[in-house]
Amino acid sequence: MSLHSETTGLSILIPAYQIDIERLISGLVQQQHRWPALEIIVFDDCSPDEAIKSKNRIVLEKNPDIQYVELNANVGRSQIRNLMARKAIYSHLLLLDADSFIHNPDFLEKYLQLSDAQVAYGGTCYPNKPESRELMLHYWVGLHREAHKASYRQRDPYRYFTLNNVMVQRSLILDMPLYNQLKSYGHEDTLWVQQLEAKQVLVEHLDNPVEHTGLEPVEQFLKKSKQAVSNLELLYTQGLLLKETPLLKLWKNKRVPWLTLVVDSLLNGVIKLIGKQLMRYHRPLFLFDLYKLLCLEQAYRARK
Repeated sequence: MSLHSETTGLSILIPAYQIDIERLISGLVQQQHRWPALEIIVFDDCSPDEAIKSKNRIVLEKNPDIQYVELNANVGRSQIRNLMARKAIYSHLLLLDADSFIHNPDFLEKYLQLSDAQVAYGGTCYPNKPESRELMLHYWVGLHREAHKASYRQRDPYRYFTLNNVMVQRSLILDMPLYNQLKSYGHEDTLWVQQLEAKQVLVEHLDNPVEHTGLEPVEQFLKKSKQAVSNLELLYTQGLLLKETPLLKLWKNKRVPWLTLVVDSLLNGVIKLIGKQLMRYHRPLFLFDLYKLLCLEQAYRARK
């Protein structure tokens, strides 16, 4: 079968890493009859935790129609989606993160109604306020920066977009695969959505969110946020971005003369200080924005 030879239907792609996928699989299986043809593909990106992988194997053994592959090496968030897209057989791909939970009983039906769209993004919602203080920063950032209604996202459709809970035509990813040089977390979707905009591929937004269940403790969340900023700096430095993101615009505006006057030792110290403050208090969000801004400067200096 050639890459572009496909049958009309939906291939649900779930990259998994260190995550129990039972709740997500259960929700999808209950709705799989909504599409005339549907397959579910799960790739484990070489998770080191054997207990989680063993539990996921048991879940998938109960659903033998699900294709399950365990990779021997970690390939990263972009490349794993490219690999799954090539394995898929149907015309439409639904990309879902493994730490998602489906509330809407008509979740798959809503995407079927938009099967003519090249790209359809359903959005993200967050659970109720967590009891653990350790999870509050991730919750607060997600609630105010990601959990937007479709009417709000549609104002700037290429900005409010992630690779979780998005349906795309398979041929689109095959013709324009995700940039696979980013191995760590963050901004694997930024370049791709900019390429969509450059090719005038419409992104349709709908209110069909999945709940982000994978809230992370503040220390881990800050670490991954720093990784994401480093990836953004790499894309910028290599000249791959087609336009500047809001964070890059802010950084370039503040860099000369202000940030260039800050010596490395002071910059590193301030980043650590802000990180400690964010570990104690989850607000205000401008402190988190400042943290990312300074991390961007730090990453830029490290690459020079």
